Amino acid sequence: MLTFDLIWAIAASLFLAGPLMWFFARRSSTVGERRCGECGYDLLGATATSERCPECGATLAEAAIDTRLDELGVRRRRSLRRIGGWCTIAGLASLLIMLLVDLRRIPVTPPGWLARVDARWAARSPDPTSAAVFQRLVDLRCGGELTDADLRTAVDRTLTRIDQRNHGGAPARELIMHAWRDGVVTDEELVSIDALWPVIELEPTTGTRASMPIRTRVDAGDFRVPIAKAGLAIEIAWNEIVVDGVSFATDRTDVLDRWPGPGLPTIAPRASEEATPERTDSSRDAETVPVEIRMTVTLIDTRGRAPGTAATDPLPGTVLARREILVSRPLEIDEPIETRE
Repeated sequence: MLTFDLIWAIAASLFLAGPLMWFFARRSSTVGERRCGECGYDLLGATATSERCPECGATLAEAAIDTRLDELGVRRRRSLRRIGGWCTIAGLASLLIMLLVDLRRIPVTPPGWLARVDARWAARSPDPTSAAVFQRLVDLRCGGELTDADLRTAVDRTLTRIDQRNHGGAPARELIMHAWRDGVVTDEELVSIDALWPVIELEPTTGTRASMPIRTRVDAGDFRVPIAKAGLAIEIAWNEIVVDGVSFATDRTDVLDRWPGPGLPTIAPRASEEATPERTDSSRDAETVPVEIRMTVTLIDTRGRAPGTAATDPLPGTVLARREILVSRPLEIDEPIETRE
């Protein structure tokens, strides 16, 4: 099985074999006949004033050698020199490539190289590959070893690809939050990240026209740093619930103190705590009614929050941005709608 250790061994062997072959190929041989060192042509018949080999045209002042080797031996020695040169080039190229792709060198890689070189390819790599690079950058920033300029360079690699599947993964998003908290990323750049805004969906429930339980699920990108620690709050205000055209006012407000990752539930007012019963093949076809919820999602800068203030306390912060969200889906009712004549 081809492993990194085996590739390292092959690359090192090629790199060391090249100079050895070159050394043995250039080693002087026993003095004898005068031949061209490029093609092995016998120069015995050439005049003393000849400047070039009659066979290959090489300059004799540089190529002529005294050797007992025959023409075939001279050609073999020349081929050995060429092979040695190519082995050195191949070995050096392999070693440089291994330095880039072998993530075991990440802990000893200079921060500037990580931010300016490694972050470039890591942002385009699958999350398991990029995680080591960006997690190291996060650790360096938390330890005070990553400058603002290098942090900005690394974050730019992610921001340009934040809406694509490969952009650095959760550690890269965490690095963005550190950069925003420290003033390296602007408010406008932060709120423009769609993955930062929660996605709210209505969960399927069953009720009656007089009492319709409503449950929602809030999903958002995993930015890993607790939003309260990062100095950011997400506030979801419930403005109106419309069930089958009938409007119900509500003043509910949810303040999230952690990232609403996949499946984190937010229960709406008067929601039923009971799970939706499973339907069977023998169940009758349930009728549905359209349900809509109008919400306002607000991102609030709470970096100036006083120490010890709970994340769910009133937010003395700066509103960064707001988005109006309409959530809708048909929900089942247990009783049929009466036919109006």
